Amino acid sequence: GIRGLVAGITYDKTAFELVEIGESDYGSVTANLAEALVSATLASDKDDAGIIVPEGGMVTYFGFEPKAGIADGTYAIKWDKSETEAILDPGSFGGTNDRPVKYAELDLVDGAIIIGDGSGNTTPTTTAPTTTPSTPSTDKLQWSLATVNASEAVDGVIYVDAKVTNAWGS
Repeated sequence: GIRGLVAGITYDKTAFELVEIGESDYGSVTANLAEALVSATLASDKDDAGIIVPEGGMVTYFGFEPKAGIADGTYAIKWDKSETEAILDPGSFGGTNDRPVKYAELDLVDGAIIIGDGSGNTTPTTTAPTTTPSTPSTDKLQWSLATVNASEAVDGVIYVDAKVTNAWGS
């Protein structure tokens, strides 16, 4: 199972302000809004099996407020692949039980926020994800960011869920 995680995203900071990073089915998290990162240390004991979150489980969520004057368009919300990792074994250093950190292979699927009808955005974006939660592309653990319409905002905040879309053993 997963014994720790770090998840980061990139987004258009001229169009949105990141105002919230939520909890995770993997456990209690530490959020860094300025860096768009979330982390969790779930288990450090070498005998702890870690946590396996089933398909549909929440990795975390990100809450955005659109900035004034935002144009209609589709704005990419992407995993920061240089910052996102799932830790299988946090390792130990020194002594007779010295062991390296081990990471799970992840398949990361990007998402988007749609403002208005989704057309007219001239800022660099990607299209909506080609891999959807119903069609995992690999046997790897897969985390997917949702594509949501701004009309789904709650009290002015647009929530982009990050969910497990291919769990181990599914």
